[in-house]
Amino acid sequence: MKEIVDKIPITTILISYLFICGGLYIIGFWTTFDLDITSFITLTDIPKSFILPFVLTNGFYLFNLLFKIVMVRAFKDSETQEQETKRQRIFWKIFDTVVAVTFLVAIILYEDNKLNTWFWWTFATIFSYAFLIKMVRVKELKRLVPYFDIRLYIGSVLIVLPIACFSIGKLTSLNIYHNQSIMTLKVNTDKGTNETLKLLGFIGDKVIVSSLDNKRVIFINQTSKDQIEILKK
Repeated sequence: MKEIVDKIPITTILISYLFICGGLYIIGFWTTFDLDITSFITLTDIPKSFILPFVLTNGFYLFNLLFKIVMVRAFKDSETQEQETKRQRIFWKIFDTVVAVTFLVAIILYEDNKLNTWFWWTFATIFSYAFLIKMVRVKELKRLVPYFDIRLYIGSVLIVLPIACFSIGKLTSLNIYHNQSIMTLKVNTDKGTNETLKLLGFIGDKVIVSSLDNKRVIFINQTSKDQIEILKK
């Protein structure tokens, strides 16, 4: 298995990983509207989906690097010791327990809060930090990469980026779902009628729009003779 992995170019691994992250953004976004867009999506739709999360993830890393949030800073100071003290072991056991309980609470609250923006923002932030801190403490990674700040960046890319891709897609779609940040459209048909809808996005050769109450989702061909006019944001 290791020989097979060694033969795969690093660029192939990187591109595949970024495509996965782009796919997570798309899943997070479109599942809000209960849409299966797999038959419409093209390869060109995926790369542009991870650009914003990737930029924000780097900003997340710089934030931690420059301002040294209390938990990460405390951990960095303690890692210079060869062995953890009894107090530190107790702290990490409590930390693991809190993360496990938080995960359980998220599962319990999911059904009633899956359209709640704060639900996704809160748990995405908690799990990003929790899993990031766990990863930079892995002994094998510490031996391979002895520099904390480099491990922090690797963790940001491998842990925070996928979570950010999914959660940003989810938060963006929820803002549209709740009509908090939308672009309205006036669709003029050949029959001379028109209707004001809101833009959900572009997938492949389709323009996807919805009624303001989210009860109707309409797919429009970009090559359609119908005129689509963007009114306002």
